[in-house]
Amino acid sequence: MPQEILDMVIDAVAGSERYKSSLSACSLVCRLWTPRTRHHLFRNVTLSSLGPNVSPIEILMNERDGIDTNESTNEDEDSEVSRLAIFASMLRSAYCTFGPHIRSMLIFRTRNCRNDLHYDAMGKDLKRRCPNIKELRLDGLFSASKPYDGLMCGFPNVTHFSIGFHLSGKSNSTLGMIHSLPSLRRLLVRPQIATPLVFCGLHGQGPPYSPHELLPPRHLHDIETGRENTAHLFSWLRTFKWLEKIDTLKLSPGPADHSQYVVECMNLMGPTLRHLKLDREVTLSGRPTRYTSLLHVVDLSKLTNLQTLTLADIHVSHQNPETYVKYLEFLLRISVPSKLETLVIECPACAVEQLDLINWAAIDKFFANGTHFPKLRSVAVQLRGASSKEYFEKKLPLLCDWDLLGFP
Repeated sequence: MPQEILDMVIDAVAGSERYKSSLSACSLVCRLWTPRTRHHLFRNVTLSSLGPNVSPIEILMNERDGIDTNESTNEDEDSEVSRLAIFASMLRSAYCTFGPHIRSMLIFRTRNCRNDLHYDAMGKDLKRRCPNIKELRLDGLFSASKPYDGLMCGFPNVTHFSIGFHLSGKSNSTLGMIHSLPSLRRLLVRPQIATPLVFCGLHGQGPPYSPHELLPPRHLHDIETGRENTAHLFSWLRTFKWLEKIDTLKLSPGPADHSQYVVECMNLMGPTLRHLKLDREVTLSGRPTRYTSLLHVVDLSKLTNLQTLTLADIHVSHQNPETYVKYLEFLLRISVPSKLETLVIECPACAVEQLDLINWAAIDKFFANGTHFPKLRSVAVQLRGASSKEYFEKKLPLLCDWDLLGFP
């Protein structure tokens, strides 16, 4: 049987529900089957300094509350020592053959675990044995007083970097990690449940920066961030005049007192920003939040070359229906450049009765007007909750007739 056909069969097995056990069996059939099975088996690798019975979320919450987790994790750490040691030993081996198949890696570290030091010894071996890692995600608790060059030097070809850890102490460790990825193109700083990441002070305040040490990666152009992280990250990029090189941006709600500075930084992106996604503010019933969206303060007309605009809705149950109406009626007041080609609206996850409160006829007429958006090619509605394709085809007849309405 031709090798191409065998590869197609193995690819089909990889898409099945119990693919790991099936692929493990396929990898032992013969040498011709091994490379393709390893391509799927080792595509995504997860390393953790915690034991299998320890929840990362539990560790994060305990750390936030000042609870010592050493006693509860030592027994589980011992069970993980052999796993990390074996993985490190396999990387050092001259017979290591699985490394080139790894495309994505998730690493969970914690500064209180004894196993944490195993990672620092892996950097050089990762660089030598795993040259095809393109996506890297870091989670856990990191100490600002500890250098992490030993680990980060192992990812020279990473293009997507996701940060989800908590940094204890104020230093430039986070910036150093980002800087150590020379091929980085997309940076994702996920909002956290506890303290925000430490980047730098606002308005130029904070620790001094050296362009030779902390300059952003030269290919960085795509950023996703939120909460306090947005202003701190923008301040760092602004220091090196890097905002003008960002063409894709996704922002989650942040503190109200940061809004003015964030909007000021976004105006500097005006000529180059092509794709923008804004999440709306989230309000829990009876529980106020200090995080607000930029929907009502950002001046989209400043983004002269904007091509794609996504207005996202974050579902939180038991919300006031008036918040949905306020959110979507904002569409009638937006002023965007004439180069806009795609508008994506994430439908609120609410009942049909709440959707009926929205003035869909006005929205339909506004976006179907060719003088407002001469290059508009698509108005995509992402269905959620009780909404349906038939519902929006009935509510937005003009967009439907002009073949502009879509459902991704």
